[in-house]
Amino acid sequence: MKKLLISFLTLSLCTCAWAKYVKGEIYEPKPNNMIGNAGSNQDPSKADIYKKLDTLDTLDGKGRITTAKQWLDDVRPEVMKFVENELYSPRLPRPREVEFKLLERSDNALEGKATRMQYKIICRDKLGEHSFTLLIYLPKGAKNCPVFINGNYGGNHTVVNEKEIIMPKCYLRNNGKLKTFKNKAEEHQRGLGYSRHCVREIIARGYAVATFCYCEVYADKHNEKLSGFDESIYRIYDKKSLKGEPLAIAAWAYGKILALDCIETIPELDATKAIAIGHSRIGKAALYATVLDKRFAAVISNASCILGTSMNRRNFGGTLKIALNSSPYWYGSALWKYADDIEKMPIDQQHLLACVAPRPLYVGSATDDYWCDPKGEFLSLLEASKIYKLFGAKNLPTMDNLRVETPFHGNVGYHIRRGNHDITLYDWTEYMNFIDKVLLKK
Repeated sequence: MKKLLISFLTLSLCTCAWAKYVKGEIYEPKPNNMIGNAGSNQDPSKADIYKKLDTLDTLDGKGRITTAKQWLDDVRPEVMKFVENELYSPRLPRPREVEFKLLERSDNALEGKATRMQYKIICRDKLGEHSFTLLIYLPKGAKNCPVFINGNYGGNHTVVNEKEIIMPKCYLRNNGKLKTFKNKAEEHQRGLGYSRHCVREIIARGYAVATFCYCEVYADKHNEKLSGFDESIYRIYDKKSLKGEPLAIAAWAYGKILALDCIETIPELDATKAIAIGHSRIGKAALYATVLDKRFAAVISNASCILGTSMNRRNFGGTLKIALNSSPYWYGSALWKYADDIEKMPIDQQHLLACVAPRPLYVGSATDDYWCDPKGEFLSLLEASKIYKLFGAKNLPTMDNLRVETPFHGNVGYHIRRGNHDITLYDWTEYMNFIDKVLLKK
């Protein structure tokens, strides 16, 4: 009886951990549940202390944006100037020479259901050569296949457990789930990151997926607070040819742009239906790649947090000051002047999201991901939707759409999944449902 009672209590506690958010309920974060950095507010009653920006106001606050043309001609360029010069750093210059070298191909991958390709993307400029490997899976026999362009954290070999996948030789961040303990790729890591990539499920829906290890483009020595410049694509350039600071997010975004360049050379793939996607910091890079390069047909940003999709003027979860302290090589040093007075910052993340318009945009959140401030991510999307409306969009979200596991698929998309900071099959399923509707018109 005692053992039965203990088992029942254990089950009840586990159930309560997942039951605190009920499917369909309006989401509101519970206080004091976040495990995060000191100095970040965890109490919803203490959020929303700053004056929020209206996306339809001009950046100087003296006028209103009333047409899509006014946004495109006058305001978007101002936003992009701030993003490039203060937030992420400018787009990298095109290398003098770019080569796409097919290293391996199999038309019998994933138990005979897929074609696998591995390309080496080689960039050459004045100071040398830098390369990274693009891993591609598509349904066997597919033609004109839409493609998700993603990044991965642990190396291509962690995405799927196939022995033919080439392991990276670059620095890797240590990761317990991926069993990376020596900052390098090892055989035992194969396939351990599959749950974030869901390749079999993606090709079963008729999509291709292209992925590269982000540390091959810029070594993310985030935990050590060290620059990855010497192990990055930046090292091939004469510094005189670089505008602004050589920062990580801009490099990872350019990795996606180079991946799209490669995809344009592959007959089986439809580069006009390329979707940039990413989780967390790679979600920031996906957004930035999309606003820099209009060839991306759509973008999906999963849990990209502070200085990604989440409002800076929320005072909940991540803060500008903590982000700048913890990740000094991701963001522009010019942001420090706003660290103690966020209301002086002339834009918020809603402006970055609005720069995607009128192309499809999806933001994904998770209930327990307090550092990312899911409500702040949704509020950014609401504000960005005002610009979509100027382009004629009619199916846009309202506050009533901030409901747990009740996805909104209109001209833009949103869902909030029960769980933690991650990207899962649930997320991928909703992303594909959205792209089916808005891009493929299924």
